[in-house]
Amino acid sequence: MTEGAAAELLLQEYLAIQKIYEGYNAQSLSIKEWSVSIGIASLLAAYAKPVAEMRGRAVVVLAALVSVPFYLTDALWKSYQAAYLPRLREIEAAFRDMAGDQPAALQAIASWAKAYGDGVADAPAEGALTLYLGAMANPAVLLPHAVLLVLGLVMAWAYPPHPPARRETRA
Repeated sequence: MTEGAAAELLLQEYLAIQKIYEGYNAQSLSIKEWSVSIGIASLLAAYAKPVAEMRGRAVVVLAALVSVPFYLTDALWKSYQAAYLPRLREIEAAFRDMAGDQPAALQAIASWAKAYGDGVADAPAEGALTLYLGAMANPAVLLPHAVLLVLGLVMAWAYPPHPPARRETRA
């Protein structure tokens, strides 16, 4: 295979993987939108009169916990996304090698990592669990889920819904 043909195949692979990689961001945003919508609706429902009459503080805590599955799903999604970074970096390295002293093409990940300080950009090689735990600690994943959880727990503790006072009936 000629160097030109190899470069063309690498270009096609890079563009395909980059499209998949960026697609995870849109899907992560959808997860966050669902989390906010359902989380706020659950918290508001916890203060609705019929629900508040049932269990008060416990209902608000349960409503706050609605954000947790969304948070875990978002972290999983980001760990899947991070698994594409090593191959993108390999392709970028190949293009840097081909470029020699000239500026290399297809360096989106490398230039982003350099500008960002290699913090979140480095995908650990230790496996899926490491990627997942790293994604869970990522502030971009924590928000808005953590805010909803903390808000709900504070509301449950400081402002629990109280059932209406019961009137004593005289017989």
